[in-house]
Amino acid sequence: MRTHLGISIIKSFGIFILAGLALGMPRAAAAQVILNSSNDGLQAIYVKDSSGQLTLAAECRCPFPPSVSLDGSRVVYRVVQPDGTSAAYYKDAPFDGSAVRIDAVADPASAGPLSSTPALSGNGQFVVFTSTANVDDASGEVPGSADLFIRDLASGSTERLTLGAHVTGNPSISADGRFVAFATSSQLAPEDVNAVGDVYVIDRSKSDLALRLLTSPALKAAATDVAISAGGSAVAFTSAADNLVADDANGLADVFVVDLRAGTTTRITGPVNSTSQSVASRFIGISGNGRRIAFGAGGS
Repeated sequence: MRTHLGISIIKSFGIFILAGLALGMPRAAAAQVILNSSNDGLQAIYVKDSSGQLTLAAECRCPFPPSVSLDGSRVVYRVVQPDGTSAAYYKDAPFDGSAVRIDAVADPASAGPLSSTPALSGNGQFVVFTSTANVDDASGEVPGSADLFIRDLASGSTERLTLGAHVTGNPSISADGRFVAFATSSQLAPEDVNAVGDVYVIDRSKSDLALRLLTSPALKAAATDVAISAGGSAVAFTSAADNLVADDANGLADVFVVDLRAGTTTRITGPVNSTSQSVASRFIGISGNGRRIAFGAGGS
């Protein structure tokens, strides 16, 4: 499972389901990605409202979990283009209009592929994504680096959040768009010298885009995917490190949660029973208040 702003995603037999009720958000809409049974390789994105009404939002080559606003009026998704690269689009209810490209650049010659699945803020205004394109024509841009950008769908402006960060995995954004969480092996903080994946959070309300390192460099978390709660108070991530907390001896990747207010890190996954162990998948999620975690697990 993975969550975008408190909406969990369950992947089973080629179906992605974003279920708002699953993580205690009864007012949230649910969006489903159902793989088309035809031979054209298309997928269909449906939006399901609280009454159970299904509306076809898009049909495309988009085999990735979409992101939906909390009221279900906007859907953001990643499309595989004919040349094999990816691009980000959004559509608004009633979903009968054309999709709008999110990660477009002014100069097509500088365009690069989208390198993550975009995440939509719960209020439907902001989209965070990573791209190797120099979207804002910044000086000092590192060719080939997957950097973090945020698109304000209300103003149509795009802001760069990192420069040469080599962001890994998919970023996550709080409901109001204030906080953005992501993982990178680049040294974005002076003390981060371990050259493995660490988790960072950006506070966009600060004039200098305040950056906070959540994982201790000395522990070499090698963090991958992240998910931030709607209020921005907690961040979940996966890591195969066995020294982030005490008694982590299962030898497998686990899900951890950092409480940003308390400054504590808690291991969420562990042995399911006396003879099996859990292993966290890339699909993780966190509820709006940060109290519930959704994750995929396998046994051995």
